[in-house]
Amino acid sequence: MEISDCTRDIFTTTPNFLNLVDRESKKKAQEKLFSNDRVETELVMKTHRSPFALFKVAIKWVDNEGYITCIEQDEHIKLLTEQVQQHRKRLAETDLELFLKKEEVENSLKKIVQLSGPLINLSKEVALIPLFGTLDEELISYNRSRLVNSLYNSSIEKIIIDFQAIGKVEAEGISHLSRLIGDFKLMGTDCYLTGVNPVHAVALHKYNAGIEIPADYISNLKEAIEKFFPVC
Repeated sequence: MEISDCTRDIFTTTPNFLNLVDRESKKKAQEKLFSNDRVETELVMKTHRSPFALFKVAIKWVDNEGYITCIEQDEHIKLLTEQVQQHRKRLAETDLELFLKKEEVENSLKKIVQLSGPLINLSKEVALIPLFGTLDEELISYNRSRLVNSLYNSSIEKIIIDFQAIGKVEAEGISHLSRLIGDFKLMGTDCYLTGVNPVHAVALHKYNAGIEIPADYISNLKEAIEKFFPVC
């Protein structure tokens, strides 16, 4: 496999492109690599700086030779995360139905669903991840590398994962959430689920066969904050 000097500065030299792809993205990478058409996708890849870096990857085949271009998306994610925060503040102050009538805001809401998992530091030891939209594979996978990287060099000991703004819960979403919480646990961080309503509970019970979510449950976010920040 021939690579550019710039690529050597970012990735470890390897004879197989798939060796650079994170385990969770490897299946998707295999499907895209062997397509005859030009394909663009997003993959979590291993770099010198981080084991979980999101890249936009373009793949094109010419005369049985494959050309792969990788563009890191960290800055793009940072920009979209800021947009998410701005939209969520506006949605809290304005009638949601008025926004849904506008095509521009509808497109923004799609981005919010894809990136709804910011890590908010409540203190040096406690952080909050408010989830929003549908709990599915895409929601967790899209945010996984950013969340793990944010936690990697921090002193956070407890993470509150809030379900209050979650609507539908899917089996793959529960599976990927369990793996993400497992990653947090390996870093020495305890996880707590809040805002789980009866609909969520039914879905968690239904899809939870063989899947253990290594987290404790607290009724709501208010109780969690009172628990970790008691008022003397």
